[in-house]
Amino acid sequence: GLDRLLACRQDLERCIAIFRAAGEPTLEGRSWNELGASFKAVGDWTKALACYVKDEAICQAQDDQHGLAASRNNLGEALNGLGRYAEAERVLAQAVVGFAAAGDLYEQADALANLGNALAGLGRMEEAAAAYRRATHCVEAVRRGIDAPDARVGFFGAQTRIYGRRLAFCLAQDRPAEAFYVAEQARARGMLELLGDGLPQAAPLTAEEALALLPADTGLLVWFALDAELVGFALSHESGLQTVHLGIAPNAVFNGSFDSRGLPRSLTPDLGGQLSDPWLAPHLFERLVAPLLAHVSACRRLVLIPHGSLHWLPLHASLDRRTGRYLYEMYDLLYAPSAAIQLSQLQARRVDASRRGALALALQGEALHHVAAEVQDVARFTGGLSLVGPEATFRALVKQGPRFRWLHLAGHAHYLSHAPLQSGVDLADGRLTAEALLAQSDLGFALAWVNGCESGRARVHPGDELLGFVRGLLAAVAPSLMLALWPVNDLAARVFARLFYTELMADTEEGRRGMAALLRRACTRMRQVSWADLRHLLQEDGHTEESIAQSLALLPRWSTSPHAPFAHPYYWAAYFLVGERWAKPPQTS
Repeated sequence: GLDRLLACRQDLERCIAIFRAAGEPTLEGRSWNELGASFKAVGDWTKALACYVKDEAICQAQDDQHGLAASRNNLGEALNGLGRYAEAERVLAQAVVGFAAAGDLYEQADALANLGNALAGLGRMEEAAAAYRRATHCVEAVRRGIDAPDARVGFFGAQTRIYGRRLAFCLAQDRPAEAFYVAEQARARGMLELLGDGLPQAAPLTAEEALALLPADTGLLVWFALDAELVGFALSHESGLQTVHLGIAPNAVFNGSFDSRGLPRSLTPDLGGQLSDPWLAPHLFERLVAPLLAHVSACRRLVLIPHGSLHWLPLHASLDRRTGRYLYEMYDLLYAPSAAIQLSQLQARRVDASRRGALALALQGEALHHVAAEVQDVARFTGGLSLVGPEATFRALVKQGPRFRWLHLAGHAHYLSHAPLQSGVDLADGRLTAEALLAQSDLGFALAWVNGCESGRARVHPGDELLGFVRGLLAAVAPSLMLALWPVNDLAARVFARLFYTELMADTEEGRRGMAALLRRACTRMRQVSWADLRHLLQEDGHTEESIAQSLALLPRWSTSPHAPFAHPYYWAAYFLVGERWAKPPQTS
């Protein structure tokens, strides 16, 4: 808060006086630099500039060339903030030269991005474009030289703001194809390389390359969060590449869409267990989706590529208030971390056509009364195998897995924001984590469904890396994932699984129609389930009237739909598909 910032400034001012008195100019200069950063944080560029001037003078007197370059980079940023672009250009050009002489590509990238801002302010757009390109090239060069994948993710996350600056400039200059490529460069690069056998050269796609790989009936909707606004891209054979300024700030979306639990507002039960009007659904459609749909109207299927906090929102459940239709009713929908991952890497995955049925595992907990029946349903419908309780182990999964086409895990899934690679699902021999999956070779399933709690939640690392269970599943288990954004009542989860696998087994062309089409039909059928249907299901299981009443009483109610217990988005919008391997080679128009 402001009080802490003021206290920090007072401490820095005392440090400056102490270091000056002690004859420690290097430490005095660093303190001036930190004091300038505190003014920069609140946009007080005049005071920040004064601090950086002090630091520059000390670095010059000390003949500290690297420190001088850093000071001039900060000076240039402050001068940009004051609109003094000619002065900014001069000192930033010096900073770029200084970092280059020191071989510091990391800081050189930041100075080049600031130089791009100065040149743009002077109206020298081609020179600005060249500076932004050089900045991203520096980031790419450093990234390629980092051997450890996790270290590449960490470094890249710290530098993604440079891509955002270049992207914003490209849009301002009406360079949509370059903006699309920069957006691809800036997202999920670690996962792309993971799926590309760990090769840093696993490449993002240009818009032209993406369009060539895109089936004729499929479009991409891509979002990107800049500092000040969300922008969208639509790519289809119908309209080519189109860009849309959505006119809303990322922070406004985040603050308006999530409750204190971090769950989408109005789409999950309140603390009293009641369901309310799902007002967020039309809000998402009007602000984030509708402006892009005009460019994909001829498509049957859409690939949704969110950015930042949009990964945690059910865009597929956005509602067109005019027609009363949800987005999933208009298109077959799937999500992807990036265009390159969906159109290139996942299409290269191979699934043994001889594998049949589902391997279904569940570790039944005290609070989950229907998970055993769920996995038994799945195995029975698909001609597969169910493992329940002590039999549901990771060892059994690895041993039995090669016989089966689909994997279904039911039970408690855990998302740990502080340790995302430890996120996972409970099995009898411990928690199956993302980290454990990443240590496996590809298990070769066509679909992996984790039907539990928040299986689809992931920490979105800067650089738009998804670091939860999603990462491990996509890399080592299957090219298509069915996941959940929030915890769903376990009876409802069982019913949804029955509906989906019924559709799957009834569809003799599963590979051609795709999982997205089956999910679309399952969502529609879920909304049509009646109370009588639920009673009949539980009676078939041998439940007494008392236990049936207890199970039904646990279902959160929505007064608007008294006869259809699962009509509210809480029950079906949690489920979403990540990735889809298309059986036919992509056809271009």
